[in-house]
Amino acid sequence: MSVLDRPATINHAVAFIIARLPSVDRERIRAMPRKDLFELHHGFGTWVRNALLHVAGGNAELVADCARVLEAARKERIAKNPVLASLDPRFEELRPPIDFDDCSMVIIERVWEALNARDVH
Repeated sequence: MSVLDRPATINHAVAFIIARLPSVDRERIRAMPRKDLFELHHGFGTWVRNALLHVAGGNAELVADCARVLEAARKERIAKNPVLASLDPRFEELRPPIDFDDCSMVIIERVWEALNARDVH
């Protein structure tokens, strides 16, 4: 895949992946409970990282899109929990940077959501 072909957004990455997944894999992922998606970290997640994130020296656009999603989710969790809200500013500098593992899980979750939003047969 060239730099010009790689998906630059999560939505494009999801479409790219679904178009290439065999139907048996689409059905297997669709049927998984959301809580079990972490089981895809090795294997499928490795493929996502290698094919979409590491390609041609990195995919800064896709990582940035994933970072926006992760940051929004973090802010939502903090807003719902007064204890986290009081602690967050003090520990902000200790939070690790977003990495390809984080991004691949965002993409895997979105693939799962897309497969569960439509008929995959």
